[in-house]
Amino acid sequence: MPQITALAIRSAATVARKVKDTHVTTMREFLDILGAELAARGVRHELIGSQPGLEPGIPPYISVSGRAGRTRRIHVHLAYYWYYWGSEPEARWSVFRPDVAAEVITYHRRRSNQATTC
Repeated sequence: MPQITALAIRSAATVARKVKDTHVTTMREFLDILGAELAARGVRHELIGSQPGLEPGIPPYISVSGRAGRTRRIHVHLAYYWYYWGSEPEARWSVFRPDVAAEVITYHRRRSNQATTC
């Protein structure tokens, strides 16, 4: 009986690791698609992968810097299928419309740049 319990624990740990890896892969896929949309709009960005040594527990994200030096981190919320970069309702968009999400991000980036240069 103890062998069966140990086997079940190892199996559960393996499944949990695979599920976690799948979530990270899915996040990266959504971020890659958004990154292509941002690049098409001339928005400089950087995809930051999981960095267990530097930022343990931080999922991958896209970093977008404005001319004023403000950096936005764009994450993926898998439960709701959102890209999000803040807590306001206008700071999130469906991953099923990466084109619109890129437009919204570009708009906010330009607006924040104009506000700081005026």
